[in-house]
Amino acid sequence: IDSDQLSVHPVIAEAYSAGRWRLCIITGFVPPTVASGKSKRTQPQPKVQVTFISSSNSKEDIEHKTIGVGELTTIWTTRHFDVLRGLSRDEQVRYLKNTLADGVENGIQQDFAVNHCEISMQRLYNDRASRNISTKNALTKKQIPKIVEVASDRERAEDLLRIATKAGPGMQRVVDSSDAEQYLYADEAATDESILLRRVISAEVLSKDAQLGGRFKRMPCNLVAATAEHDGDCLDCIHKITFLNGGWLAVDSGNRAGAEARKLVERAVEACTDNRRDKPKARTKTTLESAPLMTAADERIVNRLECMAMGESIEDSDGNADEKRIEVDVREALRALNLPVSASGARNALIRVG
Repeated sequence: IDSDQLSVHPVIAEAYSAGRWRLCIITGFVPPTVASGKSKRTQPQPKVQVTFISSSNSKEDIEHKTIGVGELTTIWTTRHFDVLRGLSRDEQVRYLKNTLADGVENGIQQDFAVNHCEISMQRLYNDRASRNISTKNALTKKQIPKIVEVASDRERAEDLLRIATKAGPGMQRVVDSSDAEQYLYADEAATDESILLRRVISAEVLSKDAQLGGRFKRMPCNLVAATAEHDGDCLDCIHKITFLNGGWLAVDSGNRAGAEARKLVERAVEACTDNRRDKPKARTKTTLESAPLMTAADERIVNRLECMAMGESIEDSDGNADEKRIEVDVREALRALNLPVSASGARNALIRVG
């Protein structure tokens, strides 16, 4: 990204702030200061100046902030937002706010049928997680330390290479909102007026899917290099920054099942605590009135717990209990609730998750 071109060619990004994703425009960079006498093996990173965009019409919702590179999730690299070019920064912000004025949630409800988002995200996950990854000539973890020996910032180079190995050849295990858009709006042509809103809706669907389920895990942007002018120990001005773009990493199936179980339990515990706090004098059941089953994974786990609670056999041929016969998500849910992997444990789990 060339800082001198930001006013002419706006750069839109998705950032992670205060526990949720937010749309923003990158407006500039803040150079770091390198203290003299300190080790420069790990160089401090520059900051990113952004303007957060809200769908509200209130001026107070326009927030200018300086954030770290790791707070950026995805930088939009597509160049089809020509409508923003030539506009002043205030005009760009107003245009984006007006585009989002109808609300992202309303767009999701109006555009998609029931379960369409779930089905689309599962198809996206299947495509990225099940691709055959060729190991021929692939970089291995053992090779990384030797490669980074010649790097000026060894720690950063090592981090970047390890991220690249997790993402697979060509970063094929990493998805972003443009990928989600292709699955959510398959075979639907976009107009100039709708293309931006569709991208934002796709970002919302993907972020919420990662938050509630276990298919995708956030992989933030990472700094690769920065071109700057030096003034002694300080970087006086940053002209250009190169990022390793981030997104959402399609996790392995085993890790996914465990994550889905843990998130279900976390919501259960949180909702149960909220119920007790809101009704301190009432004798409430340990049910989750404020946390119904929110994903297809939740329903799958509860269904398996019901089968187990009703006496589904978990014994091997010798009559001994065999945890390996239990699905990973059920085992993880019971362990997260500190319950035994048994029929009685499954019954107690069902009571605690409502």
